[in-house]
Order: sequence, then structure tokens, then C-alpha cells
Amino acid sequence: MPADIRELAGEDDLDAVADFFARSGYGPPGRPVTGAELGRVFRERGVRLFLVAEDRGRIVGTIGYAVMSGRRVAPPGHLFAGMFVIAPHHRAGMLAGRLFTESFERLVASGVRGLRVEVDPANSRAFPLYVRVGFRALDGMTPDEEGYVELVSVLPGVTADLLSNGVAWTGGSVSGSSRNWRSIRSARAQSVDSGIVRLAGGAHALRYDFELPGKLISATGRVDDASIVSLSVNGAPAPAFTPPTTRAATDRARRVYSREVGTFTVALDDHGTLVVSHPRHVGSVLVDPHPVASGSCAGSRRPLTRRVQVAATDDGWRVDDGRVTRVVGFSASGIRIAATSAIGGELVSYPWMGLRAASLALSLGDDHAHVAHAVRGRWPLDLVDFEAVADADSAWPAQGAVISWSDAFSGVTVRAKSLHARIARLEGWHLARLAGEKTVGYELSLAASERLPPEYVGERGRTIDTWRRSRRGLADVLQATADAGTVTVAPEAGLVEWNVDGVPVLSSTFPSRKRIGPLTTVSAALWACAQPDRSDADQGAVWPTDAARLPFRPRGDGLGWTLVSFGSPTDLGVSVTATADGRADETVVSVALASVNRVRLADPATGEVDLEVLPGPWRTWTRSASFRTNTGWLHLTPERAVHPEILIRSTAQGLMIAAFSRIAPELAAAVWRLRWEAP
Repeated sequence: MPADIRELAGEDDLDAVADFFARSGYGPPGRPVTGAELGRVFRERGVRLFLVAEDRGRIVGTIGYAVMSGRRVAPPGHLFAGMFVIAPHHRAGMLAGRLFTESFERLVASGVRGLRVEVDPANSRAFPLYVRVGFRALDGMTPDEEGYVELVSVLPGVTADLLSNGVAWTGGSVSGSSRNWRSIRSARAQSVDSGIVRLAGGAHALRYDFELPGKLISATGRVDDASIVSLSVNGAPAPAFTPPTTRAATDRARRVYSREVGTFTVALDDHGTLVVSHPRHVGSVLVDPHPVASGSCAGSRRPLTRRVQVAATDDGWRVDDGRVTRVVGFSASGIRIAATSAIGGELVSYPWMGLRAASLALSLGDDHAHVAHAVRGRWPLDLVDFEAVADADSAWPAQGAVISWSDAFSGVTVRAKSLHARIARLEGWHLARLAGEKTVGYELSLAASERLPPEYVGERGRTIDTWRRSRRGLADVLQATADAGTVTVAPEAGLVEWNVDGVPVLSSTFPSRKRIGPLTTVSAALWACAQPDRSDADQGAVWPTDAARLPFRPRGDGLGWTLVSFGSPTDLGVSVTATADGRADETVVSVALASVNRVRLADPATGEVDLEVLPGPWRTWTRSASFRTNTGWLHLTPERAVHPEILIRSTAQGLMIAAFSRIAPELAAAVWRLRWEAP
């Protein structure tokens, strides 16, 4: 007997949904959610539709559609699909498709024009289904810092317009099965880039081919509003269809005002976002979107966008979007921010930190203070998509709280004090999420030490060029013996083994492939890529995909990466050369370590930080790090680099390490040193 599908029956259903999520292992890491917490999550994310599937009164599947996902706010007319959970004994059946079909009809009827979803590309069950029902990857398959790829569909809007105007446009009926994704031609043969079109002016569109009785309809819908811009029937233009006016791609926010505060720059754009920057730091020091009032979602990575009116005076700026007014004042060492809602209800301010290799300090008065290196997922908590759950463990009355972020490497410190709000939540990479009734505000002090950060202009190393052909498994490899021991490289994959006196310092599964995080084709222990800006507010530090790999250069000539020695039997170097091309701003050396039980981080502010590698996801940044493996300590430090930083990600499959250096004309190559220390 098939499961029954229905909409969530108010908050009385939430306890049962929370129990189902707990049984399915879905939710924030380390703890189940209660029904009451789930209700707060739904409200903060702006859930507009939530379906449950029941088998004999027991929930066996869910799917939801919300305004916000992954701290991104959907554009007008769009929703994010998510909370797509199917009980194991129903995953091989038709339930997943039925949930999409029934929700699709409701979404079309309610006027939703487009859908988005953030999906782990390694999820072999869900990913193909999303593609089959019309989702596409507009910006390629590179997972963002969270490990997800965003897919987009305009099928609801295209379908709605065909149902409303199809007879007039095509001269015949297009009703019936065109109401859902099942009419897409060869749906199972679609790929993530099927039908992606770039329109004049730069806007994206998606083309869908529908198989209907006696006709094949091809409709192309703009991504921003799902309006059909091209329509054909059986290969010929639809006789009565007139395309809408061409629209330019969505315009980006423009800076409209800026002020200097000491050595910092505070800028304001025409969406009302404040950006604090400093020349010693890559990217923004802090980003504070315009606050949101009741009914709007606070998405720090991709905020709600509204045009604002700005009145500038000698004392500061007054910024108004018609719902919330924010006043920004300046002092010699910082800024003062006060926001007021014109519509009442809860008001939320959600400044987001750009400091990465930083320590985080929280003071709640004389009786409570905590300071430690920021390790996202430990300190602070990181409950993406379940942020509201942090209210139980990581939220306090705002009055009297002082929150400081300090990057001792660059000498930049940001301190928030005089918090005016009902509650301050410390979660994710927020400076603090401030929520209050009608008004919120804070003072921000900005400080930068006079001490200049170190320059990394050390040894270049000597290129290892004594390569000989060899075999590993059934694959061809290159092997060389040098001062640093024996190294084996598979040119298409990377360094597959580093052996010192018979001890495997670095090893891999090559030629077999394995998964680590969202990557499913990892076969090497080390490789190099050219990647986008690590500080991108939306994508963050993306994961290293095969498409971003740089070629291995055995003799060190040209663009790519090579191995170098330093005259030491325990030191191996990686030299990387690339050019900035508009898509790549960084060289990144990636290291995959499967068995690490302890990590040591350099932090000039708090001293050396010792982390035990425990189950559960976390990530942190530093300038140099050491890793305790089964064969000893592996130390990773920048030798020659521009703004070097190391991102360490903990996954269920081990640690993924990314060593970043800016591509700069003054640096011929970035060089990273690996040093092995026997136990």
C-alpha cells in the first residue's frame, strides 16, 4: 500500500517530524532537535510548504520548501527545496518522485516561479533525482565551502505559463501531464548542464523539452523570473508567441559611500550592506547586511536584497529600505549602529565575520569569559540550516556581552560591545546574531597593530627532476629519489606516496578512488589547483575539483606544480605557479590525510592550539599546522607565499587540508614546506 502524502498539520505535527529526523540521522551534528526547536527553525528559514509521507500513521518521508537555505535567501518568486528525507525501506520505491510531483502541483498553484536546492554532489541517491526533475547547475559543479552545489529550476514558472497561455501560443492544448516534471523529454538522460542558455545581456535561462501527445514543446525560461523567452513546437517557432523584453543580468550591489576609520575602510552599498576592510587582510573583515524585520529571513551569505535610500551627513549615514532604518555613526576607532523597524515585531541584525585565522573571545561579565582559536563547529557552533537550535546552547541576553574576533597574524581585531538587543546568538561565523523587539544595535571598535605581518620569502627549494617511469597497480607513475626520500607521482592525479627510509609519510589509495567530503574521485595524497577567491561571501573557500587541477611539471617549467627538496632527509616542498585569469585568484595545495588523531595550530594570540580529532564536522584556519599521523608528525608551513592561510576541514573520511596563496605578479611561485618528524 503506497504511503499517504499530506501537508504539515500545524505545529502539532512537529514532534513527529522531529522524531523522524532523529531516526533518520538528519539534523544538526551531535544532537536531535525537538518539535519546538524545529518550529523555530521553520520560522527562521521561512518554510512555505512542507509535505510528510505516512505509512500506517508513521512518517516515512518529508520534503520542504523555504525562503532560506544554507544562509542564502532565495530571490523573489523562488524557494529552496530541502529537508528531503526518505526512510531507508522506501528509498528504492516511488515515494521520492511522488513527493516531488505532489509538491510541484502545489507550488505551481501558489505562484512559485523557481526552485533552488543545495545538494552534496557525493549524494548518489538524491543528486540524480534533482537533475531528473529539472534542476541544473548554472555555475558548474564546484562545491562551495560548505560542500554543496546549488542547483536551479524554473520548471514551475515555465509550466504555469504554458498552462495559462499554451493554447494561444501553440494553437493546441498543453494540459495534462505537463503539470509536472514527468513530461520532460528523456528525463533520466538529463545532466546538470542540460539546457543551460546564456541570453543577450548575460542573464541565464533554462530550456526544457516536453513530450506531449503528438507534439514536442521546447520552452526556455529566464532564471530570474521564469518568463518564457523562447518557445517552439515540433522544432518550429510557436506561431503566436512573442518573447518578453530582454532583461540584463541581475545587477550587483554598487558601493555608494565609504569612510576611513584609522587604517580601516567602512563602505556602504546600494543594498544597505556595510563592509569593513583592511589592507592586511584578504577579503572583508566584516560584512553587515541591512537588518531584516518580521517575516524576512536573515541570510548572511546571500542576504535579502532591497534597494535603500541613503542620507549622508558629516556624522554618518541614515539607511532606509522602507521597513527598517539603520543609522551608522563614526568615531575615531570604530562605528555605532542602531536599527529601528517601522513595522514592529522582531528585528534581526546579523553581521558576518571575514577574519578566518582568528581567536574568538566572549565575555558575559565577571562570571563568564571564554577565549579560544575559532574552530567552526566547536567554537563557535556551526548549525547551518538549524541555526535556531543554537538558542539552547550558544545564545545569551545581549546586555553586557562583549564579543571579540582577533587575527594576530594580520594584527586586526574587531570588538562588539554595548549590544542593544533581546538576545545575542554566537553561531557560525557571525560576529553575533542580534534579535530584539523593534530596535537592535551595537558599537564596533576596530584596531590594527602597528607591527607588520611577516613576509614569506624563504627558500625556493631545488626542483626534483630525477624522474623515472614506474608502475603502481596497473597505472603508470613517475618516481624519484632525492634528499627527501622517494616520491611517487601520478601526473593526472597528484603525489600518491612520499616515503622516507621505508616509512610512508604520505600515502594514498591510487589507482583506486575514494570519497572525501563532497569529492568522490580522490586518489592522491597531494595535488595543486588554481581556485577562486577564498573570501568570496557566497561561495567561500571552494573544494578542489578535478577541473581546477594544475598540471604536474616534472622539471618545474611552465605553469603548474612540481616537487622541490631543501637538502634535508625529512623536508619536501611543493612549488606552484599560476596566473590570475578572472576565475582563479589563488593557488591551493590540497592534502588528504585519512588517519590523523591530533592537530596543532599556530595562533600568536592564544599560543599553540592543540586539537584532538574527534568525530563530527569542523573546520578552522591558520598559517601553519602540524598533524599527528600513524607514522609521526607532519608539519605544513608556508615558505614563499602571498597572504598564506591553511584551511583544515574535518570530514567523516579524514582531514582535507587546503594551503592558499594569492596569485601575485611579485611572486614567481608559491612554495609550501612539508616536514616529517618521526615519533
